[in-house]
This record gives sequence, structure tokens and C-alpha cells, in this order.
Amino acid sequence: MKTLFYLKSGKTKPTEPNSIVLRVRLAETGKPKVKGLGISCSRKDWNQEDQQVRRSNLQFKKHNAQLKFISEQIELIERERNVNAEDIDLIVEASIRGTSIQELENQSLLLSNIVKSYRDYMEDDPTYSPNYKRRLRSVSNLLDKFEQSVKYKISGNDLSRKATLIQSEIVKFFRSEGKKDSTAKNFLTNVNACIGHYNKLHNQEIKQFVKKDTKWAVTKRKIIALNTIELKALYKFVFEPVTEPDPEAPVLTPADKRNIKHFLFRCFCGMRIGDMNQTNINLNRLQKDSTTFTYHQDKGTKTATVYCINNYLFDIAESLNWKFPEFKNETALFSYSHNETQSVRKHLAYLLRDNMREIYHNTEKGQQYLNLCDVVTTHTARKTFAHLLYDLTKDVMLVRDQLGHTKVETTMRYLDFNMDGSSNLLKNVELGF
Repeated sequence: MKTLFYLKSGKTKPTEPNSIVLRVRLAETGKPKVKGLGISCSRKDWNQEDQQVRRSNLQFKKHNAQLKFISEQIELIERERNVNAEDIDLIVEASIRGTSIQELENQSLLLSNIVKSYRDYMEDDPTYSPNYKRRLRSVSNLLDKFEQSVKYKISGNDLSRKATLIQSEIVKFFRSEGKKDSTAKNFLTNVNACIGHYNKLHNQEIKQFVKKDTKWAVTKRKIIALNTIELKALYKFVFEPVTEPDPEAPVLTPADKRNIKHFLFRCFCGMRIGDMNQTNINLNRLQKDSTTFTYHQDKGTKTATVYCINNYLFDIAESLNWKFPEFKNETALFSYSHNETQSVRKHLAYLLRDNMREIYHNTEKGQQYLNLCDVVTTHTARKTFAHLLYDLTKDVMLVRDQLGHTKVETTMRYLDFNMDGSSNLLKNVELGF
């Protein structure tokens, strides 16, 4: 008989509480995998030679059935291949729950369990922010609420067969709850991150949601640029702090200061937030008194070269000790974007409290006037650079090249040029010929 089970401690007295563990040497590592079984058993009650719990233990039948199940499952796998660590975890979990391996695998493939496993994994990772962890908990709760409403548990197999239909039902659910389509999109993005993590960890290919498969409610929001006065106010706020702080001012935390500096850096180069990383921004690419700054765009598929306005880029990067974020995935990028936007909005609201611009803006409730600080986004930095460069040069083609636009029409939209209005204006002009 193969010896798989041992008492956890061999030094206890015969009647003292002890527990049984499974020990299997893994071929892939050459090291033993030790796994607790949840079986309490003293030395007096354990028969090491027969690998069984003696009758003196009141639950000997239950415990021995569990041990037999584990040994049989390991033997079945070893007839075909070497046992790995995941096999051990799955077999032991099934033995404790009193279920079959197949049923347990089906349960692990439930979307709610995939999301919860990623949520639990993130909880133990100190590199992720508390906001991101809260967002994952919210995603898990929303998924549970959706599944309760449709009275159905979504599995990985369901996603392979009818992901588009499930996605459509999720969007309907969010709309019925009075939530914006952007909320549904963010939810799907986070669920996809959970699925991606599960696929990588378990070598699976569970299908993810494809957001373009849904016809979303379109709300064209105007991207806002900061003017020179507003940009200067934000710059001086972080680089020239007042000696006597205003007690009514919001607290400028280290995270807020870092976020605003990242935002300002992009205001002086037009970089998209997804391209802002330490690979692009370092002393090899940007030096003091440099006249140009070259960086990779669109995940390295092309490059952009921008003119340096004074030494603002270098000074901001230097003040950050050249520390810029590295986004592991789309969800991490979304999380950082959200935090940066909140930092900029909060402090702009204070800085411009006596001279706040109102923006005529498209919203899901129709067109209305909103305060500037309520419509600033991460992309505001890119548009601010476009306006700043045009104000300095009056050269649209230069702005186009600096932003990396293929079409000049895109640049014109960035600069808020109304081409239709210009054509109507010229239509009735009399030159006196």
C-alpha cells in the first residue's frame, strides 16, 4: 500500500489532539506537497501501516471514506500522468465537501466563483489600491445581484456558447437599475480582468466579454482643455505651495500630488495616459534643456516626437523621481485614471472656486451647463497640450504632427474649430467684385 497520509506532528502524546496530512512528492518540482485534510486524530487513533483511522475514533467511518477517496483519485490520475499541485488541491477540496471532482470543477468554473477568487487574490496583494479592491468587491456583489434577478448561475461554458446574449442581459439589468451604460462597460471590463487572471492561472481559455458586441447608448461628451490661467493655477499649486495653507482647502495627500504631477506632465507633451510609463519616460529619452521628447504610442506600434516647452517636462519628471505607473492590464489603467481624475477635479474645484468656468455639455439628461471641475478627465491633459501649442504657434499642422493624428480634421476637433460654422459664414460674403 502506498503511504500518503501522516500525522502532522509525531511528537505529541498518544491521546493529545493531532491531525492527518496528505504528503505527495511532485514529479514537476521534486518536492513534497503537504496538504491538511481537516481530520482531527490522535496518535492512539491512527494506524500508520494500514493508513486508516482506528475504530476508537468516533468518526472513523467518515474519515476513512475520505482517505480512501483521496488515494483512489490520486491513483486514477497516476495511471495517465504525474500528479500536480492543482490535482492535490482539487482532490482534497472535493473530499472535504463530499462531492465529485467533476462537480467541483463545474463549480470552480462558475463566473461568480471566478470573480470571487480574483477578488480574494487582490485582497492579499499590497500593490493594488484600496479603491481597486473596493471596486472588485462591488463587481462581485453586482454579479450576484444580476444572477439572482435572472435566477441562473453563469458558467465558463455558458460564456463559450452565448457570451453575447449574457452580455446583452447584463446591460439590460444595469439599465433597469437606472445605471449608466458606462457603469455596465466598467463592470464588463472588471469581469474580463477576473476571467483573464483565471485563464492564466489555470491554463484555461474561458471566453471574455466583447464590449463592441453591444449597441451602447451614445453620449458624445466634449473633451475640455484647461486654459493658460487654469493650467498655471494647478502648476503653482503643487510646485509653489503657500506658506499659510487655507483651512478650507482640501488636503493635498502624497497620492493627490503625484496624480496631479502626472496629469501636468501630459499637459506639456500630449501623451495619452495609457502611454505614460517608465519605459517611455526616463533620462535616456528626456534630459534637461532637451528641445524634443520622443516616446512610443499605442503600445509601441508607433512613435511621437514633441517639442519641449521650456524645461517643464524634465522638471516635473525630476520632481517625481522619474516614477511613473506601469499598467498591468486595462482594469489597472481604468483604476488609475479614476484616481487621477478625482485628484485633479477635487483641487481644481478649490483653486477656481471664485472664477469657475461653466461648460455647455452633453449629458445623459440632455445638454446643460456644468462646472469645469466636473468635466475634466484624463484626456483633458492631451487636449490642453493641443490648445497650448496652437496658442504659441498658430500652426494647425504642427499640432497635428505633435499629437500623432493621421487626419487634420481630428486636430481641428481638438482645437474646437467649427468647420460648418466657417462655411456658412463665408457663403454670403461680398467682396465687391
